[in-house]
Amino acid sequence: MASQQSGLRHRTQQEQDQSTLDSSVQQAVRKNGGFISNPFWLLVIGALAAYAFHHFLLGPVPGIPGQVVLTPEQLKQYGAKSGSATLYLAVLGQVFDVSRAQRIYGVDGSYSFFTGIDGSRAFISGIFNETGLTDDVTGLSVEDYNGLVEWRDFYHKDYTYVGRVVGRFYDQRGNPTQAVEAVEEGARQAVLDRKALKEEEKKIPTCNSKWSQKDGGMIWCKVGYPRKTFVKQRGSESQFRCACHQDVEHNDKKQLYKDCEASATSCITSPPAK
Repeated sequence: MASQQSGLRHRTQQEQDQSTLDSSVQQAVRKNGGFISNPFWLLVIGALAAYAFHHFLLGPVPGIPGQVVLTPEQLKQYGAKSGSATLYLAVLGQVFDVSRAQRIYGVDGSYSFFTGIDGSRAFISGIFNETGLTDDVTGLSVEDYNGLVEWRDFYHKDYTYVGRVVGRFYDQRGNPTQAVEAVEEGARQAVLDRKALKEEEKKIPTCNSKWSQKDGGMIWCKVGYPRKTFVKQRGSESQFRCACHQDVEHNDKKQLYKDCEASATSCITSPPAK
C-alpha cells in the first residue's frame, strides 16, 4: 500500500512538472507569434520535448556502460594508498569496484598496487613496479591482448562495473579510442589464430612429449617425423610447435631437432638432470 501511495505521489509530481513545462512552452509560442515561422523556437521546443520525454516519461536509465567517467585523479582517490574504504581498479580503461576483496586489494593485500590506477600492462608482464603498472600496452602480442580482454571479462563477472577512466582507452565522454579498439581487434585475431592452429593440428598432429629428471626431455611421433614447425601469427613473433610430418623433408619452416636424424621418429630435447 505504501509503495502504491509513493508511486501515486511520483506520478502526480510528474504530471505537475509536465503541466508546468507545457504551460511554459505555450506562453513562449504565443509571445513569439507561433513557432512554425520561427526556426529558433522550433529548436527550443524540440529540445524541451526531448527533455520531457526522457525525464518525465522514461526517467533515468541506470547501468549503461560508460555512464560514469572518471579522471585519473578521481580514480586515484579510490586506491588503497589513499586510505579509501572503497577500492577501484581499471583494466583496459574500464573501472571496477573491488572493495569486497580487501584481503587481496586492501592496503595490506597482495595486489593493492592495482587499485586507483589502470595498470593493464602488469596483468601480462607481471612487473608490479611504477614502470610496469601502466596502461601502455603497445608492443604486446595478440595473445597478450586476448589475455587482457579475458582479465577484463573476469572483473565484469566477479566484481561490480563502475564506468570508464579518461586516458589511453576512453576519451572525456567515455567513448572508446583507437587504442582499445586495437586491443579488441588483436584479441579477436588471437582467437582466430587458435582456431587455425587447431585445424592445422588435425592435418599435422602434434608430437608426443615427456620429461623427467632421470631421462631428460624427449619428443616422438607414432606416425611421421618430428619437426620444429614454425607458425607466424599476426602481431606476434614466430612460434614453433613439434609436429609429426609425413615426409622426411626439412626446411626453415619445419626444422630438424638438434642431433636428430631426418628419418628419426624420436628425438632427445634435453639431457637428464644432474
